[in-house]
Amino acid sequence: NLAVVEKFFFYRSSNTISVVQARGVVIMTLARLKIPIMEFPPMQIKLAIAGSGRAEKDDVLNGVMRELNLINPPRPDDAADALAIALTGWFQQ
Repeated sequence: NLAVVEKFFFYRSSNTISVVQARGVVIMTLARLKIPIMEFPPMQIKLAIAGSGRAEKDDVLNGVMRELNLINPPRPDDAADALAIALTGWFQQ
């Protein structure tokens, strides 16, 4: 078992506190279950999936689709980000 999460970077947004709280609950639950956690910053995920740490969202989507041989983009849109994070962890193994 392995969990992979994106490192949170601070930015000004109305949902920042909610995101940080949810992330904390996820990490605490994984720790209680003794599931190892890998964390990657957004630039490292973009580099692993799209070949550039400054890749755009569409570049990451295309990289996910290529790596997973997908014909259609994953839905909802956040699913591609989750798959990119998981793939980055897979590549690091």
